[in-house]
Amino acid sequence: LLSRSKAKAEPPLNQSSLIVSLVPHPQKVSTNQQHQGAQEASKTDNTMDAAQQQAILRTIAISSSASFSQVDRQAAYTTLSELKQFDGRLPLSVQWLLTEQHVHEGLDVTMQTKLLALDIIFDFLQKGQYNNASEGDRVQLRDAILQSARMLVTAPKSKKSESRVLGKKLGSILENIVVRDFPQRWTTFSTQVFGRFSNGGLWYDDANSIGQGTQHEQIVGVEICLECLKLIAEDCTDSDYNAKINTQRRSDVLIGLNEVKSDFLPLLF
Repeated sequence: LLSRSKAKAEPPLNQSSLIVSLVPHPQKVSTNQQHQGAQEASKTDNTMDAAQQQAILRTIAISSSASFSQVDRQAAYTTLSELKQFDGRLPLSVQWLLTEQHVHEGLDVTMQTKLLALDIIFDFLQKGQYNNASEGDRVQLRDAILQSARMLVTAPKSKKSESRVLGKKLGSILENIVVRDFPQRWTTFSTQVFGRFSNGGLWYDDANSIGQGTQHEQIVGVEICLECLKLIAEDCTDSDYNAKINTQRRSDVLIGLNEVKSDFLPLLF
């Protein structure tokens, strides 16, 4: 997914510290071996094997745990920052999003891992790299974000607080895609987002089902929808200080929303 998309304005990744951090713990590696690992990695494609991904999960665990020293945590932060420039970051982020749980040595780092994935995707959108993506890649990314949102809707009750944190970020990413693709490239936005959950959307099927049985988390889908709509309204407000979206795109989005208002306005009232 989007493996061909590269940041034209970004310098190439200095892979040294990233590859060093991907050496499986607790193996000791000499400085020469570390540099050799970086050189070998630069000759390969932009993918990570299972051991490297586990090493990244360990880095995420270190960065989010107070049981490690400040030096270790700072080194972990640096590694994760470099990961945001790794060419294979987008397919890796999608893979993380669509994986139900992430565990390293018994420690659940699911929320931290998915937040990192969402941050990478958000950065990809904000820096304009998404604008150069092919139509097929755009569709794949949209579908992955929507699938991730639907996974939150059916998350167990114990994940309620995590779901709301992740849902807010997903709503923001959906809005960023809307202002770039709707209505011309994303004609099904209103039904895919505001459609009933049983029909493939994120809105709940029945208000009486909220808080009951396995569908108690359907309110999370509603919150994602409302967050997305709120940000669209804010970013499409015509004002002198709001230059996030150019006039033409703002007009396109507002006209498109007016055309599909019957899909979401009745739900709000």
